[in-house]
Amino acid sequence: MASLKEHFLESITYIKKKNTEIYNQDKELVEELICSIHKWLDAFEGKGEYTGRFCIRHRQERHHIQGIAEAVKIFSEDYGKGFKEIIEHEARRHIYRDMKFIPEKRDYRNIWCGRM
Repeated sequence: MASLKEHFLESITYIKKKNTEIYNQDKELVEELICSIHKWLDAFEGKGEYTGRFCIRHRQERHHIQGIAEAVKIFSEDYGKGFKEIIEHEARRHIYRDMKFIPEKRDYRNIWCGRM
């Protein structure tokens, strides 16, 4: 499982390379956005029922296709529609790095039952 710092550093490296103009226009805003996306995706980690032996259960809340769509909606409202592509890419990359695939929300009932 990647740490927030690892996710962030990979994201910034990618954006510097692929979205150089956007990054150079407002480095602080882009870095804030990237950090916010990764924190939002992992917001349930280590809280309440998501601790102990169920530590990866936090992923069922936002680590899926529907979570990507929700991230795009929330963060493009907060940061502007011009960041939509970056938001989607970063949410997708974060989830793929953690899960090795992008599940649907309904897939989690099979993941926890050991069927995937």
